Amino acid sequence: MAHTQRTSTERLTRLALIALLATAAGCASELDSNAYFPKTYTSDYAKIVKCEKSGAHGGKYVTTYVTKDAETPWKNKSYPFSEGTVFVKVGHSDSACSDISGYFAMKKLAAGSGGKAGDWDWQSLDADGQVTGSGQLGGCTGCHSGYKDNDFVGTLP
Repeated sequence: MAHTQRTSTERLTRLALIALLATAAGCASELDSNAYFPKTYTSDYAKIVKCEKSGAHGGKYVTTYVTKDAETPWKNKSYPFSEGTVFVKVGHSDSACSDISGYFAMKKLAAGSGGKAGDWDWQSLDADGQVTGSGQLGGCTGCHSGYKDNDFVGTLP
């Protein structure tokens, strides 16, 4: 009995440690169902920028992902991107990009449906993955409107 109890205790301890490590790594517990990208973006999307400081995103360090079908066009600078393309910048407060402090996403809309920064919509999400803003966000469109030659994408290969 002591062996069984110890084994159960060890399993619970391991599960608690795994949960603690996931939280420490900045994994969002639940991604908002209205987010432009899935919770599995780290495996479903291509990582195109590993970790860099972004003055345009609140001075945060960011890692950048894009839908896999847009990775080659991004690398080759083949514009415009196709409808449904999503870029995700994951904000971090540390230079190791080990904790998540928020998310920024942009999603390509149907041709002719966008505003002054092309056919894109933007989203901001907090560290817990909850949408805090969505649509033609002024800070996003203001900056991205300067990237017309790159289909309004500022992250270049």
